[in-house]
Amino acid sequence: MGPSRKILGQFTKRETQIRAYRAICCYMQRGLGTHVDVVGRLVYAITSFQWSQGQRNPYFFHLFSFGWEDNVLHHYPRAHELCGMHQKSVAVSLCRLAGVDNANNVPFVPTLFPTAVNIYNVHANVGREDLRVFFCTDRSVKLSAAAKRSYSQRNTVWIFLTDDSLDFEVGKFMPEFL
Repeated sequence: MGPSRKILGQFTKRETQIRAYRAICCYMQRGLGTHVDVVGRLVYAITSFQWSQGQRNPYFFHLFSFGWEDNVLHHYPRAHELCGMHQKSVAVSLCRLAGVDNANNVPFVPTLFPTAVNIYNVHANVGREDLRVFFCTDRSVKLSAAAKRSYSQRNTVWIFLTDDSLDFEVGKFMPEFL
């Protein structure tokens, strides 16, 4: 798993190419907020990969939660800037955003990035240079037509969490689109 392109404008001090992701977009289904330890280990794995691919500059974790009655992608007002540190705070923030109450949970992702005008002042959409990580309860997740336009199986990881198991698919799972 890894991108095969450089991130434009970002070099290490040796001026070698960085073969890492521009940003990490994490999507967690409502009600999965009790999985802080598992999410923390996965965030650590992502940051370790970024470091191994030459990413020494700060990069952003965009945290989102889906599956709410209002069919809106819930998010924080800012992205989490990270450079190999504070992985636990990213996991805690993502789990807090998703919450532990899964009443009326609808596994529907309305969009892959908020519709507000560039709320992060970093970038305004999910691109080819970004890693997308979905945390879901099962494979019944559906994406909207708007999400389909910017969805790509490449650079996408699906993690399926239950109380007693973890399963994942990298670049293979294709959700249903509405």
